[in-house]
Amino acid sequence: MAISPSPPPPTQPAIAEYPRMVPIAIVAPVSKEVLASTKRTFMTICILLAPIERAASITPGSTSLIEDSTIRPINGIAAITSGTIVADTVNTSTNTGYGIYNEEDGELQIDGGEISASCNAVMNEGKCTVNGGIIYKNPKNKYNRTFNNTGTTIMNGGRISAQKIEAESVLNTGNFTINNGETYGIYNVTGGKLVVNGGNLNNSDIFSKQYAIYNEENVKGDKKAIIEITGGNLEKVYSEGQATITGGTFKYIYNVKRTTYIDDSNGRTIEGIMKITGGNVNTTGSMGIQNVGQMSIKDFTVIINNSTDYDVNAVYNVGTLNIENTTISAYQNYYKDGSAKINGIYNSSDLTINETTINVRGYSKYTNNAHGIRNSGSNAKC
Repeated sequence: MAISPSPPPPTQPAIAEYPRMVPIAIVAPVSKEVLASTKRTFMTICILLAPIERAASITPGSTSLIEDSTIRPINGIAAITSGTIVADTVNTSTNTGYGIYNEEDGELQIDGGEISASCNAVMNEGKCTVNGGIIYKNPKNKYNRTFNNTGTTIMNGGRISAQKIEAESVLNTGNFTINNGETYGIYNVTGGKLVVNGGNLNNSDIFSKQYAIYNEENVKGDKKAIIEITGGNLEKVYSEGQATITGGTFKYIYNVKRTTYIDDSNGRTIEGIMKITGGNVNTTGSMGIQNVGQMSIKDFTVIINNSTDYDVNAVYNVGTLNIENTTISAYQNYYKDGSAKINGIYNSSDLTINETTINVRGYSKYTNNAHGIRNSGSNAKC
């Protein structure tokens, strides 16, 4: 008996496939055989079939295509290794052109490339590590900082530049640690903690705040602006908060005391408290350390080699100052007939000195222009 072949199994009705718009992130390497560099950017492509596997492989879950943000990590980790990120806005008054916006739960690592924006090149609310690269501000909006940190940032390399803007390169109200790298003005505000273990910290271009670090306390609240410096090369440091220095080379250190007003009648005195137990000031300027607040100096060196006809004060004190086991040298190398005075220490307030060496040398037509200590204070103890 012959057996006829079985009919084919029933088929499902055909399902039409429609083209879909799929946003993807394209990350190109910094160089190829025939190209010196490339850019990281976003584009929208149209494909006929978009399997789940493919869509998951080309669309990182931490990426957003919000108009004013090139990369916006929300959850997970975004790593920047090369390429160029530019985020500009036509109307700079909106202040919305972030190069990278790393939100509170985000983790961001920058290993290289260039990042710039008309607002903040990097806005970090989460965790950020900078190992390399160049981060700078577009001068279109000159009043915003290049790097705005309210989260936790560790800088191991790279450069954060202000690039001819009237603002510091970094605004910190979170935790910012510098192990290496280069910055141009750091504005550390109430609630912020700045730790400097190394690197090159240069002054900003702001006329009224030409400092490598500007440590400022607000008139409201009990939070402190804290800086801790263990090493590095720093130009000028201004502090009216809490400061601890155990190492590093400086051009100038200014510890401040000032009175600010919440309203017309209620004033608050903000006094800088600074403890120095290591490091040195080495400068050609006219002043090495200026203290108006409370300061203690131990195991420190101050050297001034000045070549102008201005008064020189290696240490200038109008606050409360204790100095121990420190070497202070003030040299003026101005050979013309000037009248400048050279003081190792100028004091008009409370001063205590123990086991300290003071070297002073000046050139002038006057014979009494060089003083180890020049004192007009009522409480000076040596």
